[in-house]
Amino acid sequence: MDGSVLDPLCAAWEDCHDRLGWARVVYHRPAADLVFRAAGLLERFPRYAGTRNAWQDVTAGRAAVDRPA
Repeated sequence: MDGSVLDPLCAAWEDCHDRLGWARVVYHRPAADLVFRAAGLLERFPRYAGTRNAWQDVTAGRAAVDRPA
């Protein structure tokens, strides 16, 4: 993944946000995390472990912490 995806993703996020909706991105590769981090967009596009977690707004870090031992 490179930075070329950021403009369309941000436009989609803004459109959804303006309509009182939400847009979430599910990604697993470290490169995607680096691109979002470098652009200062990790807060807008946090990492989700899967689609169910994205639907429930449980980020990947929180999913690992909340998982029973």
